[in-house]
Amino acid sequence: MVQKTSLMHKRARHLWMGALNGALLLTPPLVLAFASGAARLGPWAPVYGLLLSVLVLALPVLVVKTWRTLFLLHLPLLALSPLFVWYVLNFSAPPDENAFAVLLTSSPAEVRGFVQLFSLQVPLSLSVAVLAVYAVQAVCLGSNPIPVSLRNAVRWLSIPLLVLLLWMPSKGPRGIGVDVGENVHSYLTSSYPLGGLISIVGGLEGNAHALGLFEKPEPYGAIANAVSATPRTHILVIGESARADRFHIFGYARQTTPELEHLDGLLAFKRTYSTGNLTLLAVPMLMTGIAPAAYSPQSIRGTLIDLANEAGYFTAWLSNQNIALYKIFRPRPQVWRQPADMGNWSDNHATPDDVLLTPLDDVLRDEHPHKFIVMHTYGSHWDYTLRLPDDGFHFSGRDRAAVRAAIRAETSGGTAADAYDDTILHTDFLLSQIIRRASRLPGEVTVTYIPDHGEALMAMEGRVTHGFRDFNVSELHIPLLVWANPAFKTAHAAQWQALGARTGQVVSQDAVFYTTASMLGIEFPAQDPRRDLTSPAFRPVPVQQLQFRIAGSAELRRLQDAVDWPKACKPLNACD
Repeated sequence: MVQKTSLMHKRARHLWMGALNGALLLTPPLVLAFASGAARLGPWAPVYGLLLSVLVLALPVLVVKTWRTLFLLHLPLLALSPLFVWYVLNFSAPPDENAFAVLLTSSPAEVRGFVQLFSLQVPLSLSVAVLAVYAVQAVCLGSNPIPVSLRNAVRWLSIPLLVLLLWMPSKGPRGIGVDVGENVHSYLTSSYPLGGLISIVGGLEGNAHALGLFEKPEPYGAIANAVSATPRTHILVIGESARADRFHIFGYARQTTPELEHLDGLLAFKRTYSTGNLTLLAVPMLMTGIAPAAYSPQSIRGTLIDLANEAGYFTAWLSNQNIALYKIFRPRPQVWRQPADMGNWSDNHATPDDVLLTPLDDVLRDEHPHKFIVMHTYGSHWDYTLRLPDDGFHFSGRDRAAVRAAIRAETSGGTAADAYDDTILHTDFLLSQIIRRASRLPGEVTVTYIPDHGEALMAMEGRVTHGFRDFNVSELHIPLLVWANPAFKTAHAAQWQALGARTGQVVSQDAVFYTTASMLGIEFPAQDPRRDLTSPAFRPVPVQQLQFRIAGSAELRRLQDAVDWPKACKPLNACD
């Protein structure tokens, strides 16, 4: 009798364990089905997504025989489900190759900063605890068999149910109707684990292309258009997360650019726009000249570095960014310098960009007469306090620890905005140091500064950082600065005059590729004078017609799609 009672208790315990694990498996599909926006396709669309999730979760019973094996088989995708659900709820699309690229190219410190920025510590801790309970219960279920009747039901119902779900009517632009493509797209964001499986496969395949596992670089056919004994040095400084309206040189009330404003030969382009609101979108387009409408990682066949190499330039890349970023567009400089110790980055390790000045001095001493140098800074990327040296806190007015504590404690974002302005002031210092070095060089010398994208600020837009699918104009409106020494301005008077005439015109970031090639004196078959700021044939794009690749699904958008366009268009004189 005691043995029978013990057996009954064991079965009841196993029943509860199985039921709890089953409920945990159904939690991500339930959240996605009813919170992902699938209801816009009709009142029954969330139910369709939930049914598909149940079907996919049940399919493994056709090949496994025990509940333990079934639950452990689902464990990896269940572990990823909190991230998948969070992404879909925030970006209204499943993670794609760009999301995977961000994950694969982010340093541990950046990941920690991201978790802190969005206050994900508690949700992630709870998820880990729940997963541990799930795994323990799965193991404790032992060899309890899956009923044969359940396996038969899945075998006979799976295909008819799948066909039925694909052909379910949904609400589209033309009313209620059957649209298989729209149904599939809906299921990717409203079902799990199917959406997760497709995202992983698609993301890895897309990154395989981006990392050059399939495509090979193609030569540009570049030549220097004039063989000259006069040395040429061109320095391209790529900034990070710098919004134009926080630069005093563009009219900001606070003096954030005192050094730049005292330099002779500096042109400031006040209507420049990034091609994307994420580094992994904007920098590849900047370095390849591929317009947003034509861009994909698979379309990359070479960069500005390759172009300069072909034309006989000595090339160098000096980086204060995570080296994994460059797997996307694969620059191939002759000299690579990354002075910061990326392996020891931590939440308390500052990485100010003046660390790049020493390697710049080294490459400037190279004997080659023609040099093209790219400096990729960390600029104004969050955490702003880590972009500054110890004595770099001017507007925030305190030391690093005090400013970080104040940012964490407040909700208004005022201290964060002050720290952000400090990063712009530090960029002003860095650029002035670069230009002063450049001014002492022989021959024709230019320096160009352009960031990858802008930034949203809590004190201004009600949120911080960048890369939002529902983006702000400040994530795209960026500064462009060009400096040249007297030798360049004299030798290329027509080019310099053309540049000076463009400072008030709308400039898309990808034009920098063709402009830089022209300033390098390089000719190649694909040169496009309509996108070259030094050419009389340059054609500015009306601001309303500019296109951008926006984070999330890297979809093509216009500036008018920004969430704050009705307000932001007024200071840009672009509302009409």
